[in-house]
Amino acid sequence: DTVSQLFNFLIEIKQYELVNFFSSKIVKRKTINSRIDSVSIQEFSELLNLTKPENGVEELKMSKKKHKNHYYSWIKDAFELGLYTGRRRDEIVNMKFSDIKEIDGLPIYIETEDYKYNLRNNLFDKNDNKKFNYTPIIADLFQLLIKLGYNEFKGTDRYLIAPDSKKTRITIKNDISKSFTFYYSQLKTKKKISFKHLRKTYITLLNNFTNGLANSITGHSGQAIILKNYHDQKVFNNALQNFKIIS
Repeated sequence: DTVSQLFNFLIEIKQYELVNFFSSKIVKRKTINSRIDSVSIQEFSELLNLTKPENGVEELKMSKKKHKNHYYSWIKDAFELGLYTGRRRDEIVNMKFSDIKEIDGLPIYIETEDYKYNLRNNLFDKNDNKKFNYTPIIADLFQLLIKLGYNEFKGTDRYLIAPDSKKTRITIKNDISKSFTFYYSQLKTKKKISFKHLRKTYITLLNNFTNGLANSITGHSGQAIILKNYHDQKVFNNALQNFKIIS
C-alpha cells in the first residue's frame, strides 16, 4: 500500500506519466488475519516463578559458546515494569527515579520520552518539541517502585532497571527481549509471545477498565489504533461476569 500511495502521488500530484503497477486494481491484496494475543495473569505469574538462575541456561548449537545465561538479578523487575506500565523497551530501560512525578507527596505518574515517535520525527535535540508519555502509577507499579528503592532514590537519576550494570541501555534492552522469550517458551503455551505482548496485555486490560478510553493514557491517536494493534478481543471486561441471557 505504501508503494502504491507513492505512485499515486507521482502520477496525480507530480503529473508523471507512469503506470501504478502496485494498484489494488492490478495486484490482488492478500487478506491479513491479524490475531492479537496477550499474556494471561496466570501465565505471567508462572513466568515469574520459573524465572530463576537454574532455568536460565540455554544450550547453543551453532555458536562457539556452549551456553547462554538469560538470568539477571534485575530481569524479573523488568518483566513486571513492562506489564505494569505497558511501555516499550526503550522507555523501560531509560526510566529513572527522577521521572516519577509526585502530587501532594504521592507518586502519581512516570514521565518518559516517546522514543519511537521522536525518532520517527527526527526530534533529537533538547530544544525540539519532543513527545512524552505519562504512565499512571497503579497499585502494582507502586509496590514495584517501593521494592526498587523509591523511598531511597526518588528524585535521582538512578535507572529503575539494571542501575549498576556497565552494559549500554541498548544491550540491556535486547537482553530483556531474549530473556523473556527464553523463559516464556518454557511455559509451552504454543503461543508466539514476546516481550512486546506485555504492552498488548496492559493496553487490553486498561481499555476494558476504562470502557474504551485507553488511548487517552497510552498516547495513541484514537481507539481505532488500540483495537487494530493492541486490544486482545479474547479478554473480556469483568462486568460481563454479571451478564445473563436467561436469569
